[in-house]
Order: sequence, then structure tokens, then C-alpha cells
Amino acid sequence: MIIDKKSKKVISENNRSTSAPVIDEAVESESYVSYQQMPTTGIINVFEAIKEILADVRWEWGNPDSPRIFNTVQLDDGQFERIVRKTGNLENGIAFPAVFIHFINIRWLKPSSRVREGRAELRVRFIMNRLNVHDDNKTESEGFYVAERIKQDFEEKGPKYDCLKERLSLDYFDQVNSFDDSLQPWWMNWEVWFKETSVWVSRKTTRRFIVHPPFTNHADQSDPEVQNVQNHNNLDHKIKYDEATKFIPGPLPPVSEEND
Repeated sequence: MIIDKKSKKVISENNRSTSAPVIDEAVESESYVSYQQMPTTGIINVFEAIKEILADVRWEWGNPDSPRIFNTVQLDDGQFERIVRKTGNLENGIAFPAVFIHFINIRWLKPSSRVREGRAELRVRFIMNRLNVHDDNKTESEGFYVAERIKQDFEEKGPKYDCLKERLSLDYFDQVNSFDDSLQPWWMNWEVWFKETSVWVSRKTTRRFIVHPPFTNHADQSDPEVQNVQNHNNLDHKIKYDEATKFIPGPLPPVSEEND
């Protein structure tokens, strides 16, 4: 039953209260299985963002003309160990200074409210190639300075990446105490949080569009000149209430002026 708010009179029964259907979306079939490629998310996005930041770390903060610190930025799949092993550097084709990105303890949260959320430890290991590391105090502290520059750029540029906004927190910093071949290895550990997009968002999805009447009457409109430019009244529509409220599978039906 529809009652005019102003006059308090009954305008029509429920099956006579009608309006134009609101169409949500047109689809080509009742249901289908989607095989579109899912976007890369989670730890992949974190790796790509970290690599992009490290590749642009410069010797002078805030100076875009300053030289970049690292000549090599790579995912660490064993290069670091092959360089610092006691039997000598067995890695070829590495231009120093170099920095390697390594993830350890990648894990996902189990509570249902945190599904698709994960945590990981990001290990950034960089190797400097200063020949005369003990020339003066400034040269001796070069590794600390580079670590500071990495930290500064992570803090400044990290929030620009959606995948790094939740957590990118420095946890640990250390250096190798003894090494030769004029190389100085260092590393930093960061705690990172990441999220993944579920494949079930679009996989085996059944598409529907909903047709329903608006939950208001033309007589309720506060500004009819703007909200009801065609001067419709509550009984102008030929589709009844019970006919308008339903699920319609399949393709979009044609919309005629009568359903306006």
C-alpha cells in the first residue's frame, strides 16, 4: 500500500505501485565461466615496487642529477652467497655496487577475516666495492650511509605504492665482519605486509542484472521540477510492482519509452 506523505491518502495497493525498472548491467548470457588473466598481486607487486625504488637510490638525497648508487638490482637467487663465499667470488656479470632482494618466511594469515593477507621478511643485501675502505672515517662509514639512503627512499617513496602502504618497517641492519676482494657486504631486514586478489572474484561467476522499482513515490519528491521533469505521477507506469521486482537472467531486454 502506498500512502502520500503529504495528504496521508492511500494512492494505490502494492501491486499497482509501479515505476521504471533500474537496470544494473547488460550481459550476453545467463551465466558463463571467466578465464581472463588475473592481475599480479601480493608479493609480486612488493618485489616490483622495491626493485623500482632501489634502482633509483642516489648518492645525494633530493638531487635527481646525482649518480645512482647501485649498478645492479636483482632478485637474490644465490648471487649473494656465491659472491661472499670463502673460496672466492664465483658470480659473473655483476656490476658493483650491487643490491639483491630476498624474501624469507613468506606466510599468509589464517583468520577468515584476513583471508588473502600475507606477511614476509624482506632482506635487502647490498655490496659496495670501495678499494680503500679505511682511508678516512667517511669512507669507513659508507655502508652505513648507503643503508640510511635506502631507508630514506623507502620512507619517502614507499607510500606512493599501494602494495607498500600497510607495512614497510625496518627491523634489522648488519654487516659482514670479514671479507676481501675489495667488496663490503651489508644487509637490512624489513617487515612487509601484502594482499592478494582472489581468483574467485571473477572465476565461474554467474552474471545477473537486477530490476527493481525505486523505493519512493513521485509525490514524495521535494523538487519535482528537477527530480520529475516529465511530470509523472504514481500511476503513470504500466509495469506493476510485482512485475518490476525480480531477477532476470540472460541478455538485457529492450527498454522502451513506456518504461521510462
